[in-house]
Amino acid sequence: MAWSPITSNTIGHKHCILAVGTETAEVTFWRYHLLLSMIDNSFSRNQQPQYLSKLQLPADTNTAITHLAWSPLFANSNSGEEIEKFAILAISAMDGSVHLALLSLSSSLRPENEMTTSCMSIVYTKELLPNQRIPVSKLTWQGRNEDIILAIARNGILTLSIHQHSEIETLPSKLVTCRHQNFSPVVGTPFFPHI
Repeated sequence: MAWSPITSNTIGHKHCILAVGTETAEVTFWRYHLLLSMIDNSFSRNQQPQYLSKLQLPADTNTAITHLAWSPLFANSNSGEEIEKFAILAISAMDGSVHLALLSLSSSLRPENEMTTSCMSIVYTKELLPNQRIPVSKLTWQGRNEDIILAIARNGILTLSIHQHSEIETLPSKLVTCRHQNFSPVVGTPFFPHI
């Protein structure tokens, strides 16, 4: 499972989305509201999460989800007056496949009770490296000014998938791959502050 970055609407109501992977190649999404009075953005103890949606991976990925990782939030520069926020969820499965889901995250007010309603929609999904299914040991994201980078650690291989904000609608990526000389496992993938 993995928590999304915190999102908020125009009056400051905040929430997070929890993505939960299953053993049947499915990811479910649940929303949790954050307490406005808490500086540390704590959750209400008695809060019931709100079910938002689910994502079923392709039929040939009928295996358990092993890793989930949310990208930093970024805004759509082509949107109109209302700024639409996006995030990419990286998903790896036990069969070695890595999938990306572009998610639109936005908040609006429900006038009758002034509670926030979260709109989360799955814009686009794709599989990275469909011909190179190697079990994944780590997924992690790093944001930069104009792009975001996904680091994928696999057995002896580190792959960077670079995504430009301006071309995000279909999740195109530039891939850079390097291997350990002795093919030993890539254990950790900490990012340096500047790449």
